[in-house]
Amino acid sequence: AGTLTSSKALISLSRMTFKDNPIPDITPEKPDFQPEKFDLSEGKFDITGNKLMDDDDELTDEYGETNKDPYVDKVDNNEPQNLNTKLVKRGDKLFYQLWLDTNHFTPEQLIQTTGLTDSYDAKHLTLDARNIKGYDGKTGEEVTKLFDVEDKDGKLTIQTKKDLLKDNVLDTERFAFGRYYKFDIPVTVKEDVEDGVDIENVASQFVTTVNPETGESNAPTETVEKPTQKRVNKVKSPKKVDFQPEKFDLSEAKFDITGDKLVDDDDEVKDEYTDTNKDPYADKVDNNEPQNLNTKLVKRGDKLFYQLWLDTNHFTPEQLIRTTGLTDSYDAKHLTLDIKNIKGYDGKTGEEATKLFDIEDKDGKLTIQTKKELLKDNVLDTERFAFGRYYKFDVPVTVKEDVPAGTAIENTARQFVTTVNPETGEPNKPSEKPTQKRVNKVKENKPEPHKFVLDKANVDVKGTKLLDDDSELKDRYADTNKEPYADKTDNNEPENINTAVLKAGTTIHYQVWVDTTPFDKESLLQTIGAEDDYDERYVTIDTKAVKVYNKSTGKDVTSQFDIENKDGKLTILPNDSVKKTLGQIKVLDTSKFELGVYYQVEIPATIKKDVPAGTDIENTAKQVIVDKDGKKEELITEKRVNKTPKEEQATGALPRTGEKAGLLYTLVGSLLLAGLAEWKIRLFSKQMKKALKQVSK
Repeated sequence: AGTLTSSKALISLSRMTFKDNPIPDITPEKPDFQPEKFDLSEGKFDITGNKLMDDDDELTDEYGETNKDPYVDKVDNNEPQNLNTKLVKRGDKLFYQLWLDTNHFTPEQLIQTTGLTDSYDAKHLTLDARNIKGYDGKTGEEVTKLFDVEDKDGKLTIQTKKDLLKDNVLDTERFAFGRYYKFDIPVTVKEDVEDGVDIENVASQFVTTVNPETGESNAPTETVEKPTQKRVNKVKSPKKVDFQPEKFDLSEAKFDITGDKLVDDDDEVKDEYTDTNKDPYADKVDNNEPQNLNTKLVKRGDKLFYQLWLDTNHFTPEQLIRTTGLTDSYDAKHLTLDIKNIKGYDGKTGEEATKLFDIEDKDGKLTIQTKKELLKDNVLDTERFAFGRYYKFDVPVTVKEDVPAGTAIENTARQFVTTVNPETGEPNKPSEKPTQKRVNKVKENKPEPHKFVLDKANVDVKGTKLLDDDSELKDRYADTNKEPYADKTDNNEPENINTAVLKAGTTIHYQVWVDTTPFDKESLLQTIGAEDDYDERYVTIDTKAVKVYNKSTGKDVTSQFDIENKDGKLTILPNDSVKKTLGQIKVLDTSKFELGVYYQVEIPATIKKDVPAGTDIENTAKQVIVDKDGKKEELITEKRVNKTPKEEQATGALPRTGEKAGLLYTLVGSLLLAGLAEWKIRLFSKQMKKALKQVSK
């Protein structure tokens, strides 16, 4: 081998041959990249993060599988902002977020350009290329200026600018590798897209490299391309607004505002809305709440509370609801409505919500609707008017004094909902649905006396809790007088022992109510009181123990009455101390004897010892009224009954006596009787054995 001595010698390495140490292949690795595509509800979401990366983790090959069927991406592990596979509606704005991957790029790969193409669904989407933004996924800085963005014939192209090149490849001083570049591409669903259309989208990333053998600008290049996942949205018109208002007819205001006790009161009716509007008496009272007055009798002057439920439970912002409310064409001929005292409540929180509504009563039509100030962009602002609940309204009404007896006061309300046409922005025709129809019949303004049989005295002197013990009966007077056992015990007060089996010697307490509520200070009555034709064969009445109470005040007013017990008929009538002279007659002096109230008569009775087993002891009282003209009216009470036990049981067990300790005494007595019997048998046996021995001798 020669020696190289000249420093000016030129050596052509390409022509030299190295036998011992060959030069390694200097061709760089091909660029490794994988673009991503997401379908989002907002722009600039998580630009420097990777929250979206695990949204396809349930898939083995998210690129292959979603391109075959985009619906394989399940939503249960997706970010809330991820709209992939979800329904969209006309006019919705979406953000396609495309990720350009440079994470594994190196300068040695001689990358000349990289970018994205997106053949979006131009038939169904509008794309505004001017609003496309690009961001450095590492720093978060906007880098749109590094790219040329072109939208042509429904194909969007985003690629690195030529002025980023140096020596025919990307200058990494001006275009950094090792990161994602993320692009927000806003698109809007066109207004003419048909229901059920799938809007699908796949983007691709391309990378162009320079031939490393020449490196010249006009040398051949190689371009590699990879697809993102395929994303999809189905266009669907918003569901029709679903709602069902309710109406109840109650005895009190603000009843169960946050609850649902009233909802099952119509469960016995197959279709409560259709059936009750056809016949409001289809609603039976036996499963109703005590406060529910529907189908019950009312009298002139009674105050009722119509409770109306405005239903927003299934409302959504996508339904573009502009207003909702209730109308109630109440029976203005027979009712007075107090509009100033109408109150609205949030059925979820219980808070008063009257201020959210305009309330108007015009020509017997009540209208309650959401206020215009609750609108935002022409629809209800759900920040100020919450959906997903009932709004409950108490509407107080009073039965007019001139309503004829027997009048049926019927009432149905309606809910209306007005939505906005998304194409024109104009309100659509309101949708309406009726509530159930409710009814009350105005009873004849005549007294209604009552009779109860109780296990103790002075039960509920100022109250009326016993009145609903016969609520299961259609006509408490006719039904019980025909068959006193028609009164069922399951809804009776604990003190009510009607239809119970009672042994001889038990003291019971007949309670008779004299009804003067239809009368007032101007009424001229000669007398008003009670007669109780009790069964003197079976019970003994202690006349001296009979008491009378004013149920309005609870005061003992026995001194105002004459009480007579003759031939099995007990008579309780006001005495002369509470009367005044009117011409040739005496009438009740209403300054001394109060009318417009109930009087409660307490009658203690004891079952006689000789009552045959299995005897029904029945009792009915009546109210007696004599007006100023001497006209006498008699009104019968309910019939009550008790039975004596058919026979004594061998065990010594006794029937109900009304005494709490009876069971204990019965058990002790049974044990004593059994012990005594056994002792007598043993004594007799012993005596017999002794006698036999004497005879044998």
